Amino acid sequence: MKRKEPKGGIGIWILHTFVVVGVVPESPAGEGWLQSIHRGDIISKINGKKTDNLSRKEVTNLIQGPLGTTVTLTICVPTTKETKEVKLLRKLKIRNNKFVGKIVTIDEVPYELGQGRVKL
Repeated sequence: MKRKEPKGGIGIWILHTFVVVGVVPESPAGEGWLQSIHRGDIISKINGKKTDNLSRKEVTNLIQGPLGTTVTLTICVPTTKETKEVKLLRKLKIRNNKFVGKIVTIDEVPYELGQGRVKL
């Protein structure tokens, strides 16, 4: 049986309302001193497509994709009412809807990636 190639992710967890609840450190979404996506941000568009009427599975499929490709998210920052576009490289390996080979801590509670929330 041929093994499926892993998808690429950007390193965020979202709720069904497309609110970011976690960002993986040193991931495409959380790299560098100027983190591009923050907890509480809302994803309003993916590659120009509005998320209003999309299911969580549709959003997941739009954000994840082949490793090494990019995805552009339109982010609403609730605290400032700012809207910004963020272009991110899909470089975290995802297999069976779990990040491969990383463990992070969110809010001081350790989660092995793959538990609980949708990982993108």
